[in-house]
Amino acid sequence: MNNYIPWFILLCPLISALAILLFFREVRRYERGPCRGCRGVFVFGALMAFLGPNTYEPSVIPFISLPGFQIPLGVVVDDLSKVMLLVVTGVGLLVHIYSTFT
Repeated sequence: MNNYIPWFILLCPLISALAILLFFREVRRYERGPCRGCRGVFVFGALMAFLGPNTYEPSVIPFISLPGFQIPLGVVVDDLSKVMLLVVTGVGLLVHIYSTFT
């Protein structure tokens, strides 16, 4: 289960954008809640990755697969990545909260 956390962190903003586009497109004033909620989940996922195991197995999926040509897509999480995940997601959440209340 721990190898799903980096993919969850990677796909969380995409899921939020799709939810806002599909469900909150007509009513603009209600889209702030899901944005803040997804940012909070994003920070929680980064915190889970930071407090989780010291190493994650590099997980790779085929992104483009043609005969004789393949481009893999992978996620590697090391100690520096964990710290940067916390810094970037934490600051992003604070900026988002500040911008919605001013």
